[in-house]
Amino acid sequence: MASELEYIDSTQELVKQKSPILKEIIGQKLLASYVVWDIEEDEWFTDGVVVFEFEKLRLELCCNKMEEISVKFNSIDLLKKPYIYWDSNGPYEWRKNAISEVNEVIGNKLEKLRIVEAEFCSWPMGEHYGSPNMVCTWILNGINFYFSNGYFAFFNALDENDITNDVERDAKLREIDLNGTIEI
Repeated sequence: MASELEYIDSTQELVKQKSPILKEIIGQKLLASYVVWDIEEDEWFTDGVVVFEFEKLRLELCCNKMEEISVKFNSIDLLKKPYIYWDSNGPYEWRKNAISEVNEVIGNKLEKLRIVEAEFCSWPMGEHYGSPNMVCTWILNGINFYFSNGYFAFFNALDENDITNDVERDAKLREIDLNGTIEI
């Protein structure tokens, strides 16, 4: 049976629903990562779930829309073909350690996790960024992983997953700890 994704669209809900289990992986080594691989295109299928295997559990993440993240644990059978609901017969497989940004920290202990929010601004048609009618809010964007010897960010890249080792990105970001406190 395929694992159903359960998307969360706010930092407060992510903290409330998932922090207790996310706290359990702090101090554990990252053993491997798995991504959905498009065999025909020979590339990471960035709409599919990404699995991070720690010593005691597997963390399964997937982004959707602009501000949604599915966070699940130990629900995917990696011996079965990945399930993509809109392309269930597609040419996909699980690929182990296929993302270089994650490979840099495999074998290292996770020291801390931070939930990331990005500033999202909008303004009326015909106006521009910085207009007096511009309205900004913070939206759920991803999770930062800090290891004993490295870092990566898993984040929403506008309706698909992305991973980077860059601490600075082209966005205004803020971090929230697993208790819901904004870190500035």
